[in-house]
Amino acid sequence: MESADEAIHELVRAGHDVTDARFRYRTALTKSEQLASAQHSLDLERLQDLERVVGSISRDIVGEAEVSAEERWEHKLFLIPVWFLALATVVLAGSKLRRLKSEALDPVSGEVM
Repeated sequence: MESADEAIHELVRAGHDVTDARFRYRTALTKSEQLASAQHSLDLERLQDLERVVGSISRDIVGEAEVSAEERWEHKLFLIPVWFLALATVVLAGSKLRRLKSEALDPVSGEVM
């Protein structure tokens, strides 16, 4: 449950809508409380069902946060070639500008034509 709570906070920091995740987390909390009270009844089948539901919800929320983190990493990796292309464009434009300026000078007198 703690990892699911941390995962929800990670999703919030990443800017995701966590309405559904919070609803599922509250459902898991309710089932966890039922699990605590069901321990006294010694109904093993009910305990296993509640434990399965709580574990499943927690794993789903944590998985969702892991997918979100991986997507953010992929987006950052995508930016590398974009920045490289932008830098290359600036360098090429500067090179072209210097060449045009040097061609504009008169080679004999060094003056602008």
